[in-house]
Amino acid sequence: MSNAVKFPIAPPHIRDRLFLSIRCIEARVAAVADLGHAWLHWGPQVLGKHAPYRGFYPDLGKVPAGVIPKGSLERGDFSWARTFLFDNAVPGLQRVDKRAQDLYERSSRKSIRQKTYDMTPIQHLRLEYRCRMPPDMDWRSEGFYSFNQTKPNWDNCVSWAVKRCREARESEDDPPLPNPARIKDFFPLLREQLSPERDEP
Repeated sequence: MSNAVKFPIAPPHIRDRLFLSIRCIEARVAAVADLGHAWLHWGPQVLGKHAPYRGFYPDLGKVPAGVIPKGSLERGDFSWARTFLFDNAVPGLQRVDKRAQDLYERSSRKSIRQKTYDMTPIQHLRLEYRCRMPPDMDWRSEGFYSFNQTKPNWDNCVSWAVKRCREARESEDDPPLPNPARIKDFFPLLREQLSPERDEP
């Protein structure tokens, strides 16, 4: 008698094409002070009510007083982070990435690069379970955010997105992860441009 684990058959509504896309935009494209960003998008969505976009962000409420210049967040100016987060880490947040969905993919769609993977039903469900959110929230605490990834649970948006993508697909080296994990080094590794239409890879 076999001891192999038997996974359930995927529900009918996710037997169509399942995909995972890791996406990136360079710094200073969406705004002069924008640092660039990497995020995940997948489809179709099965679990939960939140849009299938996820990104990793610092918990700005945990940044020590005096580090963030007055008015910089309102202006979308994160230049302070270039110095502070190279030497420090703050608690991280996995977020439903409305910024990527509503800002980058609306105003700067032609400037986004991606790599898209076909997913098996099990990989797809593994990803959705890993990225699940509480029903009444669009974020949850996770690890630490830093531009210095010398500690196992210190990530920035690039390293976090790559790790989640590899984890879902059970891959050790795809997508590639530059060392250090910088937007300027990761962006050229993604060769696909976004299609003109929304919400498809």
